[in-house]
Amino acid sequence: EPYAFVVEGPLDAGKIGSPAVARIGKYLSDEQIKLLAARFRRIFLVPDNDKAGLQSIQEDQQRMATHVRCDILRVPDLCPFTRSVLKDPGDMSGACVAAFRQYAESLL
Repeated sequence: EPYAFVVEGPLDAGKIGSPAVARIGKYLSDEQIKLLAARFRRIFLVPDNDKAGLQSIQEDQQRMATHVRCDILRVPDLCPFTRSVLKDPGDMSGACVAAFRQYAESLL
C-alpha cells in the first residue's frame, strides 16, 4: 500500500478510515514498526493535539525513519468547516477528514 495514517486510538482510526491504524499505547513497539514498514511505503504519524501526543509521535518518527518514509501530519487546531476545536483526529467532521486525507495524498 502507498501509505497509512498511524493514530493514537481506535476511534481516531475509525474516524479517518482505511488505511488508518491505531497504535494502542504511548509508543509504537519495535514489532509494530516492522509490520508497518513491511506493509506501507509511507507512514503519516497523526498525533493528538497536546504536548504528550506530539512528543510521543516525534519519538516514534525517529525510531521509524530507518525503516520507512515517515512524516508527522498534525490535525488542525480548529476544524475549518465547523470552527470547533480539535483535540484529536476523532473530533474531525466528515468534511475535515476529507480535506485532511486529500492533503496527505497531495504529499505522496
